[in-house]
Amino acid sequence: MNTANQLPGISDMALYLPASSIESTTVLAARRQEDPENGERLTRALDYTGQRSIRFTAGYEDSATMAAEAARRLLRQQPEALDGLRFLATGTETGLDHSKPVAAWVQGMLQKDGLRLPGSIVTSQTQHACAGGTISLLGVAAQLALSGRNDERGMVICTDIARYKRSSTAEITQGAGAVAMLVEPEARLVGLDLTSVGHASHDVDDFFRPFGSDVAVVKGRFSIRCYREALEEAFLDHAVRLGEKPAAILQGTDIFVLHVPYYSLPLDSLEWLVGRQLGIGRQEAGSFLRERGYQDSILPAAHIGNLYSGSMYMALAFALEGAARRSGDDLPGKRVLFASYGSGNTMMVFRGQVAAGAREVMRSWNTRALLEEHTPADLETYERWMQHYPGEKEGRPPQGAFHLAAVREDGYREYAIGV
Repeated sequence: MNTANQLPGISDMALYLPASSIESTTVLAARRQEDPENGERLTRALDYTGQRSIRFTAGYEDSATMAAEAARRLLRQQPEALDGLRFLATGTETGLDHSKPVAAWVQGMLQKDGLRLPGSIVTSQTQHACAGGTISLLGVAAQLALSGRNDERGMVICTDIARYKRSSTAEITQGAGAVAMLVEPEARLVGLDLTSVGHASHDVDDFFRPFGSDVAVVKGRFSIRCYREALEEAFLDHAVRLGEKPAAILQGTDIFVLHVPYYSLPLDSLEWLVGRQLGIGRQEAGSFLRERGYQDSILPAAHIGNLYSGSMYMALAFALEGAARRSGDDLPGKRVLFASYGSGNTMMVFRGQVAAGAREVMRSWNTRALLEEHTPADLETYERWMQHYPGEKEGRPPQGAFHLAAVREDGYREYAIGV
Protein backbone atom coordinates (compact mmCIF):
# COMPACT_ATOMS: atom_id res chain seq x y z
CA MET A 1 0.00 0.00 0.00
CA ASN A 2 1.29 3.45 -0.89
CA THR A 3 1.96 5.95 1.84
CA ALA A 4 -1.18 7.79 2.92
CA ASN A 5 -0.13 11.19 1.56
CA GLN A 6 0.11 9.68 -1.94
CA LEU A 7 -3.43 8.33 -1.85
CA PRO A 8 -6.58 10.17 -2.89
CA GLY A 9 -9.20 10.47 -0.21
CA ILE A 10 -10.57 12.59 2.60
CA SER A 11 -8.74 15.76 3.64
CA ASP A 12 -11.27 17.12 6.16
CA MET A 13 -14.80 16.55 7.45
CA ALA A 14 -17.61 18.58 8.98
CA LEU A 15 -20.83 17.33 10.59
CA TYR A 16 -24.20 18.97 11.00
CA LEU A 17 -26.85 17.59 13.35
CA PRO A 18 -30.31 19.08 13.94
CA ALA A 19 -30.73 20.40 17.45
CA SER A 20 -33.97 18.67 18.44
CA SER A 21 -33.48 15.52 20.50
CA ILE A 22 -35.80 13.16 22.32
CA GLU A 23 -34.98 10.22 24.58
CA SER A 24 -35.92 6.81 23.24
CA THR A 25 -37.46 5.87 26.58
CA THR A 26 -39.88 8.80 26.26
CA VAL A 27 -41.05 7.56 22.88
CA LEU A 28 -41.25 3.99 24.17
CA ALA A 29 -43.34 5.01 27.20
CA ALA A 30 -45.81 6.82 24.96
CA ARG A 31 -46.18 3.83 22.67
CA ARG A 32 -46.69 1.48 25.63
CA GLN A 33 -49.57 3.62 26.89
CA GLU A 34 -51.21 3.57 23.47
CA ASP A 35 -50.77 -0.16 22.86
CA PRO A 36 -49.77 -2.17 25.95
CA GLU A 37 -49.68 -5.43 23.95
CA ASN A 38 -47.06 -3.97 21.64
CA GLY A 39 -45.02 -2.60 24.56
CA GLU A 40 -43.04 -5.76 25.20
CA ARG A 41 -41.91 -6.00 21.58
CA LEU A 42 -40.80 -2.37 21.61
CA THR A 43 -38.98 -2.85 24.93
CA ARG A 44 -37.00 -5.75 23.46
CA ALA A 45 -36.11 -3.60 20.46
CA LEU A 46 -34.85 -0.83 22.72
CA ASP A 47 -32.75 -3.28 24.74
CA TYR A 48 -31.25 -4.85 21.62
CA THR A 49 -30.46 -1.69 19.69
CA GLY A 50 -28.93 0.17 22.63
CA GLN A 51 -30.61 3.37 21.42
CA ARG A 52 -30.75 6.14 24.04
CA SER A 53 -32.01 9.15 22.08
CA ILE A 54 -32.56 10.37 18.55
CA ARG A 55 -32.22 13.64 16.64
CA PHE A 56 -34.89 15.01 14.32
CA THR A 57 -35.22 18.02 12.07
CA ALA A 58 -36.95 21.32 12.65
CA GLY A 59 -39.90 22.15 10.41
CA TYR A 60 -37.83 24.35 8.08
CA GLU A 61 -35.05 21.76 7.62
CA ASP A 62 -34.67 19.02 5.05
CA SER A 63 -31.86 17.02 3.45
CA ALA A 64 -30.78 19.99 1.30
CA THR A 65 -30.53 22.50 4.16
CA MET A 66 -28.59 20.05 6.33
CA ALA A 67 -26.19 19.34 3.46
CA ALA A 68 -25.64 23.06 2.94
CA GLU A 69 -25.01 23.60 6.67
CA ALA A 70 -22.40 20.81 6.71
CA ALA A 71 -20.77 22.17 3.56
CA ARG A 72 -20.60 25.68 5.01
CA ARG A 73 -18.93 24.34 8.17
CA LEU A 74 -16.40 22.46 6.06
CA LEU A 75 -15.58 25.55 4.00
CA ARG A 76 -15.08 27.58 7.17
CA GLN A 77 -12.50 25.00 8.24
CA GLN A 78 -10.96 24.87 4.76
CA PRO A 79 -11.64 28.21 3.00
CA GLU A 80 -9.02 27.43 0.36
CA ALA A 81 -11.09 24.42 -0.73
CA LEU A 82 -13.10 26.67 -3.07
CA ASP A 83 -10.00 27.02 -5.23
CA GLY A 84 -10.04 24.20 -7.73
CA LEU A 85 -13.36 22.76 -6.55
CA ARG A 86 -14.37 20.47 -9.39
CA PHE A 87 -16.97 18.09 -7.96
CA LEU A 88 -19.91 18.67 -5.62
CA ALA A 89 -21.65 15.35 -4.98
CA THR A 90 -24.33 14.20 -2.57
CA GLY A 91 -25.23 10.74 -1.36
CA THR A 92 -28.76 10.45 -0.02
CA GLU A 93 -31.87 8.33 0.11
CA THR A 94 -33.87 11.38 1.20
CA GLY A 95 -34.13 12.90 -2.25
CA LEU A 96 -36.30 15.96 -2.87
CA ASP A 97 -36.88 15.73 -6.61
CA HIS A 98 -36.92 12.94 -9.19
CA SER A 99 -34.52 14.92 -11.41
CA LYS A 100 -32.66 17.62 -9.52
CA PRO A 101 -29.85 16.52 -7.18
CA VAL A 102 -29.62 17.88 -3.65
CA ALA A 103 -26.09 18.97 -4.60
CA ALA A 104 -27.47 21.59 -7.01
CA TRP A 105 -29.53 23.23 -4.26
CA VAL A 106 -26.46 23.15 -2.00
CA GLN A 107 -24.50 25.00 -4.67
CA GLY A 108 -27.19 27.66 -4.82
CA MET A 109 -27.44 28.08 -1.05
CA LEU A 110 -23.68 28.43 -0.67
CA GLN A 111 -23.63 31.07 -3.38
CA LYS A 112 -26.42 32.97 -1.61
CA ASP A 113 -24.21 32.93 1.47
CA GLY A 114 -21.51 34.76 -0.47
CA LEU A 115 -19.26 31.79 -1.21
CA ARG A 116 -17.87 31.98 -4.73
CA LEU A 117 -18.08 28.46 -6.05
CA PRO A 118 -16.40 28.02 -9.43
CA GLY A 119 -18.71 27.78 -12.42
CA SER A 120 -16.64 24.87 -13.73
CA ILE A 121 -17.97 22.26 -11.29
CA VAL A 122 -20.30 19.34 -11.73
CA THR A 123 -23.09 18.55 -9.27
CA SER A 124 -24.38 15.01 -8.87
CA GLN A 125 -26.26 12.67 -6.56
CA THR A 126 -26.01 8.95 -5.86
CA GLN A 127 -28.78 6.85 -4.35
CA HIS A 128 -28.33 3.39 -2.93
CA ALA A 129 -29.89 3.45 0.52
CA CYS A 130 -27.12 4.11 3.07
CA ALA A 131 -24.28 3.39 0.60
CA GLY A 132 -24.92 6.35 -1.70
CA GLY A 133 -22.38 8.57 0.03
CA THR A 134 -19.66 5.94 -0.25
CA ILE A 135 -20.32 5.42 -3.96
CA SER A 136 -20.04 9.20 -4.46
CA LEU A 137 -16.86 9.37 -2.38
CA LEU A 138 -15.11 6.57 -4.25
CA GLY A 139 -16.19 8.00 -7.58
CA VAL A 140 -14.95 11.52 -6.85
CA ALA A 141 -11.67 10.21 -5.38
CA ALA A 142 -11.11 8.06 -8.49
CA GLN A 143 -11.76 10.96 -10.87
CA LEU A 144 -9.35 13.18 -8.97
CA ALA A 145 -6.70 10.45 -8.98
CA LEU A 146 -7.07 9.97 -12.74
CA SER A 147 -7.03 13.67 -13.58
CA GLY A 148 -3.34 14.00 -12.85
CA ARG A 149 -3.93 17.47 -11.41
CA ASN A 150 -3.07 18.14 -7.78
CA ASP A 151 -4.83 21.52 -7.83
CA GLU A 152 -8.36 20.08 -8.10
CA ARG A 153 -10.62 18.81 -5.34
CA GLY A 154 -14.15 17.72 -4.63
CA MET A 155 -16.76 17.83 -1.90
CA VAL A 156 -18.97 14.86 -1.04
CA ILE A 157 -21.94 15.36 1.30
CA CYS A 158 -23.96 12.58 2.91
CA THR A 159 -27.34 13.88 4.06
CA ASP A 160 -30.42 12.01 5.23
CA ILE A 161 -33.45 11.90 7.49
CA ALA A 162 -34.33 8.45 8.79
CA ARG A 163 -38.07 8.01 9.30
CA TYR A 164 -40.01 4.85 10.12
CA LYS A 165 -43.59 3.89 10.73
CA ARG A 166 -45.03 5.07 14.01
CA SER A 167 -44.96 2.35 16.73
CA SER A 168 -42.65 0.12 14.68
CA THR A 169 -39.57 -1.34 16.33
CA ALA A 170 -37.45 0.84 14.02
CA GLU A 171 -39.00 4.11 15.23
CA ILE A 172 -36.57 4.41 18.14
CA THR A 173 -33.57 4.30 15.73
CA GLN A 174 -34.58 7.30 13.61
CA GLY A 175 -32.08 10.10 13.16
CA ALA A 176 -30.98 12.95 10.94
CA GLY A 177 -27.83 14.77 9.94
CA ALA A 178 -25.25 15.52 7.27
CA VAL A 179 -21.52 14.91 6.84
CA ALA A 180 -19.46 16.93 4.36
CA MET A 181 -16.06 15.67 3.23
CA LEU A 182 -13.29 17.44 1.35
CA VAL A 183 -11.79 15.03 -1.20
CA GLU A 184 -8.32 15.61 -2.66
CA PRO A 185 -5.90 13.65 -4.88
CA GLU A 186 -3.46 13.56 -1.96
CA ALA A 187 -5.49 13.10 1.21
CA ARG A 188 -4.55 14.96 4.37
CA LEU A 189 -6.86 13.03 6.72
CA VAL A 190 -7.45 9.48 5.44
CA GLY A 191 -6.13 8.14 2.15
CA LEU A 192 -8.25 5.52 0.39
CA ASP A 193 -6.87 2.47 -1.39
CA LEU A 194 -9.17 2.45 -4.42
CA THR A 195 -7.70 -0.82 -5.69
CA SER A 196 -8.88 -2.70 -2.59
CA VAL A 197 -12.67 -2.26 -2.81
CA GLY A 198 -14.48 -5.56 -2.22
CA HIS A 199 -18.11 -5.82 -3.29
CA ALA A 200 -21.24 -7.81 -2.52
CA SER A 201 -24.67 -7.04 -4.00
CA HIS A 202 -28.00 -8.88 -4.03
CA ASP A 203 -31.57 -8.03 -4.98
CA VAL A 204 -33.38 -8.32 -1.64
CA ASP A 205 -36.25 -6.50 0.09
CA ASP A 206 -34.73 -6.06 3.55
CA PHE A 207 -35.37 -2.30 3.43
CA PHE A 208 -37.06 0.01 0.92
CA ARG A 209 -39.13 3.19 0.63
CA PRO A 210 -41.78 3.14 -2.12
CA PHE A 211 -42.52 6.22 -4.22
CA GLY A 212 -44.89 8.50 -2.36
CA SER A 213 -43.97 7.20 1.09
CA ASP A 214 -42.05 9.36 3.57
CA VAL A 215 -41.29 6.37 5.81
CA ALA A 216 -39.09 3.38 5.08
CA VAL A 217 -40.15 -0.25 5.30
CA VAL A 218 -37.66 -2.49 7.10
CA LYS A 219 -37.71 -6.21 7.82
CA GLY A 220 -35.66 -6.21 11.01
CA ARG A 221 -34.30 -9.74 11.42
CA PHE A 222 -33.94 -10.30 7.68
CA SER A 223 -32.06 -7.01 7.32
CA ILE A 224 -29.67 -8.01 10.11
CA ARG A 225 -28.91 -11.25 8.29
CA CYS A 226 -28.42 -9.43 4.97
CA TYR A 227 -26.01 -6.95 6.59
CA ARG A 228 -23.95 -9.72 8.19
CA GLU A 229 -23.77 -11.95 5.13
CA ALA A 230 -22.91 -9.03 2.84
CA LEU A 231 -20.16 -7.94 5.25
CA GLU A 232 -18.43 -11.30 5.07
CA GLU A 233 -18.86 -11.64 1.32
CA ALA A 234 -17.48 -8.18 0.55
CA PHE A 235 -14.66 -8.59 3.08
CA LEU A 236 -13.54 -11.84 1.46
CA ASP A 237 -13.66 -10.16 -1.97
CA HIS A 238 -11.56 -7.36 -0.48
CA ALA A 239 -9.01 -9.94 0.68
CA VAL A 240 -8.85 -11.48 -2.80
CA ARG A 241 -8.25 -8.08 -4.39
CA LEU A 242 -5.42 -7.39 -1.93
CA GLY A 243 -3.97 -10.89 -2.24
CA GLU A 244 -3.79 -11.13 1.55
CA LYS A 245 -5.16 -13.61 4.09
CA PRO A 246 -8.40 -12.44 5.72
CA ALA A 247 -6.98 -13.02 9.20
CA ALA A 248 -3.88 -10.96 8.40
CA ILE A 249 -6.04 -8.07 7.20
CA LEU A 250 -8.04 -8.02 10.42
CA GLN A 251 -4.96 -8.31 12.62
CA GLY A 252 -3.29 -5.49 10.69
CA THR A 253 -6.25 -3.12 11.04
CA ASP A 254 -6.04 -0.39 13.67
CA ILE A 255 -9.42 1.31 13.14
CA PHE A 256 -12.68 -0.36 12.07
CA VAL A 257 -15.45 1.81 10.62
CA LEU A 258 -18.81 0.27 9.64
CA HIS A 259 -22.24 1.54 8.70
CA VAL A 260 -24.15 2.12 11.97
CA PRO A 261 -27.95 1.84 11.64
CA TYR A 262 -27.97 1.53 15.42
CA TYR A 263 -25.37 0.85 18.08
CA SER A 264 -25.52 -2.95 18.38
CA LEU A 265 -25.73 -4.11 14.74
CA PRO A 266 -22.18 -3.30 13.54
CA LEU A 267 -20.72 -4.44 16.85
CA ASP A 268 -22.46 -7.82 16.73
CA SER A 269 -21.65 -8.27 13.04
CA LEU A 270 -17.99 -7.35 13.41
CA GLU A 271 -17.54 -9.61 16.43
CA TRP A 272 -19.09 -12.42 14.36
CA LEU A 273 -16.76 -11.75 11.40
CA VAL A 274 -13.63 -11.47 13.56
CA GLY A 275 -14.53 -14.64 15.42
CA ARG A 276 -15.02 -16.62 12.20
CA GLN A 277 -11.88 -15.37 10.47
CA LEU A 278 -9.54 -15.53 13.47
CA GLY A 279 -10.99 -18.75 14.87
CA ILE A 280 -11.76 -17.25 18.28
CA GLY A 281 -14.84 -17.01 20.50
CA ARG A 282 -17.23 -14.10 20.78
CA GLN A 283 -15.65 -12.87 24.03
CA GLU A 284 -12.15 -12.87 22.52
CA ALA A 285 -13.46 -11.11 19.43
CA GLY A 286 -14.96 -8.43 21.65
CA SER A 287 -11.62 -7.95 23.40
CA PHE A 288 -9.89 -7.72 20.00
CA LEU A 289 -12.18 -4.84 19.01
CA ARG A 290 -12.00 -3.06 22.37
CA GLU A 291 -8.21 -3.03 22.12
CA ARG A 292 -8.69 -1.09 18.88
CA GLY A 293 -11.21 1.32 20.42
CA TYR A 294 -14.15 0.22 18.30
CA GLN A 295 -16.67 1.61 20.80
CA ASP A 296 -15.52 5.15 19.92
CA SER A 297 -17.08 4.88 16.47
CA ILE A 298 -20.49 3.44 17.38
CA LEU A 299 -21.38 5.06 20.71
CA PRO A 300 -22.46 8.41 19.15
CA ALA A 301 -25.18 6.65 17.13
CA ALA A 302 -26.80 5.55 20.38
CA HIS A 303 -27.43 9.24 21.15
CA ILE A 304 -28.13 10.52 17.64
CA GLY A 305 -29.78 7.74 15.68
CA ASN A 306 -29.32 6.59 12.09
CA LEU A 307 -27.88 9.09 9.62
CA TYR A 308 -28.31 6.62 6.75
CA SER A 309 -25.63 7.61 4.17
CA GLY A 310 -23.74 9.67 6.76
CA SER A 311 -23.68 7.13 9.58
CA MET A 312 -20.38 5.48 8.63
CA TYR A 313 -18.68 8.85 8.22
CA MET A 314 -19.94 10.16 11.53
CA ALA A 315 -18.46 6.95 12.96
CA LEU A 316 -15.18 7.70 11.17
CA ALA A 317 -14.91 11.16 12.73
CA PHE A 318 -15.39 9.82 16.26
CA ALA A 319 -13.13 6.83 15.58
CA LEU A 320 -10.31 9.12 14.45
CA GLU A 321 -10.63 11.31 17.52
CA GLY A 322 -10.57 8.24 19.75
CA ALA A 323 -7.52 6.87 17.93
CA ALA A 324 -5.79 10.24 18.30
CA ARG A 325 -6.33 10.17 22.07
CA ARG A 326 -4.87 6.66 22.30
CA SER A 327 -2.05 6.98 19.76
CA GLY A 328 -0.92 10.59 19.98
CA ASP A 329 1.82 11.31 17.46
CA ASP A 330 1.66 7.70 16.25
CA LEU A 331 -1.76 8.25 14.63
CA PRO A 332 -0.45 8.78 11.06
CA GLY A 333 -0.07 5.50 9.21
CA LYS A 334 -2.80 3.69 11.16
CA ARG A 335 -4.82 1.38 8.94
CA VAL A 336 -8.57 1.82 8.60
CA LEU A 337 -11.02 -0.82 7.39
CA PHE A 338 -14.30 0.55 5.99
CA ALA A 339 -17.50 -1.48 5.50
CA SER A 340 -20.33 0.51 3.90
CA TYR A 341 -23.75 -1.12 3.61
CA GLY A 342 -26.79 -0.06 1.64
CA SER A 343 -29.97 -2.06 1.90
CA GLY A 344 -31.49 -3.58 -1.16
CA ASN A 345 -28.49 -4.41 -1.10
CA THR A 346 -24.81 -3.66 -1.54
CA MET A 347 -21.73 -3.78 0.69
CA MET A 348 -18.32 -2.24 -0.03
CA VAL A 349 -15.25 -3.09 2.05
CA PHE A 350 -12.04 -1.15 1.46
CA ARG A 351 -9.06 0.07 3.37
CA GLY A 352 -7.56 3.42 4.11
CA GLN A 353 -4.62 4.89 5.96
CA VAL A 354 -4.46 7.86 8.30
CA ALA A 355 -2.49 10.61 6.57
CA ALA A 356 0.55 12.41 7.93
CA GLY A 357 -1.38 15.65 8.35
CA ALA A 358 -4.39 14.15 10.12
CA ARG A 359 -3.70 15.54 13.59
CA GLU A 360 -3.33 19.06 12.21
CA VAL A 361 -6.58 18.74 10.26
CA MET A 362 -8.43 17.52 13.35
CA ARG A 363 -7.40 20.49 15.51
CA SER A 364 -10.45 22.43 14.33
CA TRP A 365 -12.88 19.61 15.24
CA ASN A 366 -15.10 19.46 18.29
CA THR A 367 -17.12 16.29 17.95
CA ARG A 368 -17.93 16.25 21.68
CA ALA A 369 -19.90 19.46 21.22
CA LEU A 370 -22.04 17.72 18.58
CA LEU A 371 -23.28 15.35 21.26
CA GLU A 372 -23.64 17.93 24.00
CA GLU A 373 -25.29 20.76 22.03
CA HIS A 374 -28.89 19.72 21.57
CA THR A 375 -32.37 20.88 22.55
CA PRO A 376 -34.47 18.34 24.49
CA ALA A 377 -37.85 18.14 22.78
CA ASP A 378 -41.18 17.24 24.33
CA LEU A 379 -43.39 14.48 23.04
CA GLU A 380 -45.80 16.92 21.39
CA THR A 381 -43.03 18.43 19.26
CA TYR A 382 -41.79 15.00 18.27
CA GLU A 383 -45.28 13.80 17.34
CA ARG A 384 -45.77 16.87 15.16
CA TRP A 385 -42.55 16.00 13.33
CA MET A 386 -43.74 12.42 12.88
CA GLN A 387 -46.95 13.63 11.25
CA HIS A 388 -45.39 16.08 8.77
CA TYR A 389 -42.84 15.52 6.08
CA PRO A 390 -39.53 17.30 6.86
CA GLY A 391 -39.12 20.70 5.30
CA GLU A 392 -42.78 21.71 5.19
CA LYS A 393 -41.80 25.27 6.07
CA GLU A 394 -42.80 25.10 9.72
CA GLY A 395 -41.22 27.29 12.36
CA ARG A 396 -38.92 30.29 12.15
CA PRO A 397 -35.30 29.53 11.23
CA PRO A 398 -32.48 31.04 13.31
CA GLN A 399 -30.56 33.95 11.87
CA GLY A 400 -28.15 32.80 9.19
CA ALA A 401 -29.65 29.31 8.90
CA PHE A 402 -30.36 27.76 5.53
CA HIS A 403 -34.05 26.93 5.27
CA LEU A 404 -36.84 26.02 2.91
CA ALA A 405 -38.48 29.35 2.10
CA ALA A 406 -41.27 28.16 -0.20
CA VAL A 407 -42.60 25.40 -2.37
CA ARG A 408 -43.95 26.98 -5.54
CA GLU A 409 -47.25 26.05 -7.14
CA ASP A 410 -45.36 23.96 -9.69
CA GLY A 411 -43.66 22.00 -6.88
CA TYR A 412 -40.21 23.62 -7.09
CA ARG A 413 -38.43 24.13 -3.77
CA GLU A 414 -36.87 27.51 -3.00
CA TYR A 415 -34.28 28.03 -0.28
CA ALA A 416 -33.08 31.10 1.62
CA ILE A 417 -30.94 32.19 4.57
CA GLY A 418 -32.69 33.18 7.81
CA VAL A 419 -32.57 36.85 8.74
